[in-house]
Amino acid sequence: MTRKTPKKPKAGRPTAGASEDARELLLKAAIPLFAKKGYAGTSVKDIADRAGVNVSLVSYHFDGKEGLYRTCIENFGKNRLAATERILQPAATREEFRVRLEMFIDDLMVWFDEEPDLCSIVQREAEMGFEMTRDVFEQTFVKIFMTFIGFVEAGQKKKYLRHDLDTEIAGRFFFIGLVHITQKDEKAKKLLGISLEDPAYRKKMKNQLSLLFFEGMQAKDKVTK
Repeated sequence: MTRKTPKKPKAGRPTAGASEDARELLLKAAIPLFAKKGYAGTSVKDIADRAGVNVSLVSYHFDGKEGLYRTCIENFGKNRLAATERILQPAATREEFRVRLEMFIDDLMVWFDEEPDLCSIVQREAEMGFEMTRDVFEQTFVKIFMTFIGFVEAGQKKKYLRHDLDTEIAGRFFFIGLVHITQKDEKAKKLLGISLEDPAYRKKMKNQLSLLFFEGMQAKDKVTK
């Protein structure tokens, strides 16, 4: 009986397992390049060479460099949004509000500590006015901001946060302050010898930030927890 020779995959059409591996390799290779060299300064060849795959796979998986760039930001945004929605559930008491606020601050700090390249890409894209990724930002990072606003508004309805608090302005102060602290951490380390890399200092920073924001937002009248 004649044994049939297995058919080879068509050129340019990777097998399922190899396809997913190549896709992940491209994403992992692209992020540090986009962070260091920017979108314009990063070529498709740069990415493919770093990933160790054929350059044609960038088009195959992402329809080109722009699609790959957008996917890097979108994946990060979706992951962060899911974490935000999990943490910032409406709090039943003032104490729970404070705890959830601290958890959110800690999670934000982890973003910057564990994903510095993605944070750099997002920051640069924001500074450039979202030329290619406005829709991605609206569906992810804007929703993170709005989730925080909803969390604060829920506290107002429970009457343990100030009724005269402008939630949007409070949210902007919160994010601007935290982003500034994390972005300037390297300079603080060099000049002051303090860094969020130190677990004890990060815990202290988290507690102080939650204290400042919570005390500023807290209703003046005593209420039952």
